[in-house]
Amino acid sequence: YVSVIYTLTSTAYSAFLVPYMALASEMTTDTHERTKILAWRVVFTMVGVLAGVGFAQPLIGWAGGGAKGWTAMGATFGVICLVSMLTPALVARKLRAPTGGEPQAFLAQMATAWSNPPFRTLLGAFFIQSVGQAASYGAVALMFLFVLGNVALLIPFILLMCAGTIASQPLWVWLSRKIGKRAVFSLSAFAWALLTFTWFLAKPGGPIVAHLPMLGDVTIEQILALVRAPLIGVLNSGFFLMAQSMLTDAVVYDRVRNGRSSEGALTGVFSASEKL
Repeated sequence: YVSVIYTLTSTAYSAFLVPYMALASEMTTDTHERTKILAWRVVFTMVGVLAGVGFAQPLIGWAGGGAKGWTAMGATFGVICLVSMLTPALVARKLRAPTGGEPQAFLAQMATAWSNPPFRTLLGAFFIQSVGQAASYGAVALMFLFVLGNVALLIPFILLMCAGTIASQPLWVWLSRKIGKRAVFSLSAFAWALLTFTWFLAKPGGPIVAHLPMLGDVTIEQILALVRAPLIGVLNSGFFLMAQSMLTDAVVYDRVRNGRSSEGALTGVFSASEKL
């Protein structure tokens, strides 16, 4: 039962995500304005993460715990998801999509995506980056479990990472105007890689150096881990935002070159690469 529900939920989310991601390329012809639009998407994504991390578990307790509490939490967040996903769909009804000729068959759409040089380059770079990002996330969880010895710190770690992501969006929007999206993508990805390597310096144990509210006694290594969190959020959001924004540029490039709109094919392939 759980597997069926999870599959249906994932399928529904994918059906929503592809046209949702494609909207940004249709909302404005200004390349930097599209970056600003997508920065708001990143902000509200982090708001959703904060809500999930900060309120899901307490909500289970408030609803009585056990199966009853989990059911209440699932229903509550289901309603929130429904409203948040319907809102852009209703707003998008007012948009006028650019004309793009006749719809293409599936294989023709894949051929269109592959024939777009900027998209191929972006897709390859982002796929490699996503693999590294996924590996680092898994490694971080193991670091808290086996090296730092305090899994409870993962929650404040995630909250701090989200805070860094939200706070850095004006910086990335401004910097992309100054030095270009590709430069910001490369700069933030390189800095993130350097930061990720600092996990090799973490050591188990160590003396307790502080007593933090709600966290209790913490060691210097645990404090350094929490310091990394907002920096990771800042740098992660830099290359993620630029990748999303350059995707809209690739869509516009294809529209100008071929005289048709292929945002569905490009965003679909791009989204699928993230899931891989």
